[in-house]
Amino acid sequence: VVVDGSAEDSEACTKNALHWLGLIRSGAHRTAIEVSVRIVITHTDELPDLARDALLRAVHAELCSNVRVKEFFKLGEMCFATLYERANGGGLEDVHEELKSLLGSQIQNRRVPARIQKLASDAVKLAKKTPTWPIVPVADLGGPKALDDVARTCLHDLGIIRVIVDGRVILQPVKWLS
Repeated sequence: VVVDGSAEDSEACTKNALHWLGLIRSGAHRTAIEVSVRIVITHTDELPDLARDALLRAVHAELCSNVRVKEFFKLGEMCFATLYERANGGGLEDVHEELKSLLGSQIQNRRVPARIQKLASDAVKLAKKTPTWPIVPVADLGGPKALDDVARTCLHDLGIIRVIVDGRVILQPVKWLS
């Protein structure tokens, strides 16, 4: 999760991070296990090293003490900052190494069934046809039979759809809402 640190304010950074973590949490299946997340704070290039380090520590401590964050997310040992004028982005290499280590520790990927891949492809095509208001009836995706519990959960977890009331879905909700 990338947050803007230009305000040099740990509360503002924490609030921004909580916003994005809330979106991730709302899009995850209710039975999902803890999600590993790393926080990268940008726009800290102008801060003296001590102030930047204090900001990173403060944001990490505030997020780690948040009950909603602790119950669903694994934040890691620290927040990261990027310093683009320095060699290797002044921290980008550290973020890259951290993400590589997370990738190696994750559960092996499984192939998405062909019928769900087709539903996902159809949903993306339909979203392109209705970009200003991508809310469609389930029938447009093949109806309730095609969009059974397994398909609905998978497409939801992949961020392809968000089921809403009265038999409708939002196509590509994160893209549309952002």
